[in-house]
Amino acid sequence: DPRQTPRPAPASFALGSAKVKLTVDDGARVEAELTIEVLDDDWVLIPVLPAATAVDTATVGGAAVQLIATPDGLAWATRGRGAHVMKLGYRLDPARTDAGRSLAVPLPRASSIQLEATLPGTGLDVAVIPSAGMSATAAGGVTRVRATVPAAEGVQLSWRLPAAASTISRASYSGRLAGDAAIWTARISVE
Repeated sequence: DPRQTPRPAPASFALGSAKVKLTVDDGARVEAELTIEVLDDDWVLIPVLPAATAVDTATVGGAAVQLIATPDGLAWATRGRGAHVMKLGYRLDPARTDAGRSLAVPLPRASSIQLEATLPGTGLDVAVIPSAGMSATAAGGVTRVRATVPAAEGVQLSWRLPAAASTISRASYSGRLAGDAAIWTARISVE
């Protein structure tokens, strides 16, 4: 009976959503948590992060695991069906410019990513690219950013103090006739 013949899974694994927490001070620390469903009983190599990521810690179910460098990036090798929660920790260095700071954040492979970032300072202009539904709130000397990021290898995060806006605080005009023309003189104070 063909209905009773087991069919192989269309893929050997499935990647669920991920949570990424980023904390920036002098450097940047990333803590990521992702769900992985293994659909095959044989050995499976699951791509987890881009190759250039300097991983400090990797655990599955609380036990340390090793990641393998492959042409597709860092991967985890496992055997047997089941659901797993992987936690990753890695560090980054933000780039500093006169205009502000920026950070290229490698992301774990996932169907979608919930990004939470804590940035030093308040009143910041923040951008997260690519993202949807980004929000930023300031309290206690830091800015907390939340964003939903589509499946991507990385995200660009940038922040700066708002550009100082100039305002005219006082203006005085005077005019005089000189033949057939009017000559105007203006004094403007700008802050």
